[in-house]
Amino acid sequence: MLLVHLTDARLAAAIRRGGIRTSWHRWLTDRGVFCMPVLQSYVLTNQWGRELRKSGYRSTVAVRFRVPDDESVTVSHYTRKPLRMTAAKAAALISAHPDPRGYEVFLPRPVRAAEIHDVRHVKGVIGWRHQPDAHGRPPCPCPCCLSRGEYGSRTIRARAE
Repeated sequence: MLLVHLTDARLAAAIRRGGIRTSWHRWLTDRGVFCMPVLQSYVLTNQWGRELRKSGYRSTVAVRFRVPDDESVTVSHYTRKPLRMTAAKAAALISAHPDPRGYEVFLPRPVRAAEIHDVRHVKGVIGWRHQPDAHGRPPCPCPCCLSRGEYGSRTIRARAE
């Protein structure tokens, strides 16, 4: 199963040498790696790119890596409770969905350098802003959705008051 992890381009050399380190998952106590299966659509595969750029980096790389089809992963839509299943079933679930925007796969382990297939730059800014189908709706001004210091957050909160 071929999966994609999006990250800051400044980390590309370190990832090629040592693999992808783990981070915390908001629903589970596990540490792991957020990724997406490689889909037929380039935009859907790299859909989290615009949202991840909010963390401050300018250029994004897509790290493609292979895991066994029977590897246990967690899959969820970003607004729903995650489900544990195999990587092959997670990819089938996401690709069969009529609107796969907002889905994420969580691999509960680090990715070794030997598993990395390639590291590529993501062209342009791809993906949705704030949430899928956000056009025409104002962003939520609550502190959970819109953190302090985020671009335009003061204006969004002032409009909501």
